[in-house]
Amino acid sequence: QLQRLAGELNATKSILTETLRRPILSKGEGLSSLDFKQPRSGLVSSNSISAGLGALGTRVWKLVLTGGPCAGKSTALARVKNFLQNHGFFVATVSEAATFLHNNGIHFYPKEALMFQHAVTSTQRDHETRIFRFCCAMARSENCPAVMLCDRGLQDGRSYCSEEEWMSVLKHVGLPQNEDEIRKRYDAVFHMVTAANGAEEFYTKMENGKQVRYEEPAQAIELDMKLQNAWRGHPRHYILKNKGTFEDKLKSIISLMCSLLGIPQTKKRPVKFTLKRMPTVFPAHGLDNMSRSIFEKTYIKLPPESNMDKKNEVEPLMMFVRARIQQTIGRAPAESTLGIKSFILKCTKMEGSQKIESTRNLSRREYEEYLRFADPVRMTVRQDRIQFTYENQFYEIVEYLEPRRNPPLLLLNVYVGEDTKKKLGVPDVPKFLEVDENVTESPYYSAHTLSQKPTGDS
Repeated sequence: QLQRLAGELNATKSILTETLRRPILSKGEGLSSLDFKQPRSGLVSSNSISAGLGALGTRVWKLVLTGGPCAGKSTALARVKNFLQNHGFFVATVSEAATFLHNNGIHFYPKEALMFQHAVTSTQRDHETRIFRFCCAMARSENCPAVMLCDRGLQDGRSYCSEEEWMSVLKHVGLPQNEDEIRKRYDAVFHMVTAANGAEEFYTKMENGKQVRYEEPAQAIELDMKLQNAWRGHPRHYILKNKGTFEDKLKSIISLMCSLLGIPQTKKRPVKFTLKRMPTVFPAHGLDNMSRSIFEKTYIKLPPESNMDKKNEVEPLMMFVRARIQQTIGRAPAESTLGIKSFILKCTKMEGSQKIESTRNLSRREYEEYLRFADPVRMTVRQDRIQFTYENQFYEIVEYLEPRRNPPLLLLNVYVGEDTKKKLGVPDVPKFLEVDENVTESPYYSAHTLSQKPTGDS
């Protein structure tokens, strides 16, 4: 069995190596989503090599998340990525090309107005091409659906140029001089409207103690409209306005993505049970999109003099960084081979009467920098999570590796509709999941509570 696993891993490496060695795609090649239509089988045993293959196929989607200044893109990207990973997708993000260039010393040059746009467009094109190829290879090798999530798309560049200048840019970088062709590269476009239009009290030019945008509210609204117009005509162009809370805006994005990707509809809340033991046998039918990840959550306590989080003067209610090490996608839990790492920062604050949760993706270096400010009264929480859909119901098994318990603490989260009034009981849980009791209302079973270091009085 170990030899068979080693053979599979070597085959995966060969596919990825060969894929990344290929030259840049020519015009029109591989620019829309693919479906390899590989057969998928049901899960029988947690030790089965070919088990846990979901119903969504191995399609690779190209999605764009765009919007005006201070629209909440960074939080949305992190939230969407985590959501899709939980539902058995391989997810790769394409960072904003302009930010990538700024961070590497390339800026707008007034004497050559289009030179920077040439650099942005060609960088975006090349990053998308390489990352899309990688997503295709992962979809084939792991037999799972994949999403390439773009922080802005090529057509965003049209908002900063006249029509004549944009055609010149496209010609210069070797792309079709046809805006419809540029839009067709993507399966869907999600536009988040700037906070300056409908959520004015939350519009800010500052982020993490630095000025990151220079537009006044009226300018932000004008740019937002230009971006909307640039993408107008795409058959799946979704506009997310500022109606209700920011959390409502995020839920709307995820709901739209569920409809697009064929994921059972969300707007759900978790019902928590204690689990007697880890399942060893899963149903052969009805189980889809299994994934397994290790989560490491560290609560942060920034000193007053720190410059790492000065977005505003509001003291955070809670702040933590989290590492996710994705072990499997669409495979049985025993097959832990991938080790794909991603990092986020999450901060919860009260602004007026509204609780605001902001999330953003971190680089490894940023993550390690935040670890220097780990809360001294709390332990790092380490969990092994198995997530899957069974008969259109999303489940999550959580085993606490740290802090250690004897016997190990095992929890089951069952995600039900927010408007579900019936209290879920033990008989409502599938029999292969041996649950003990409903502990949803108990604060003891939250990661925040369990992270507390014991005191002398405990």
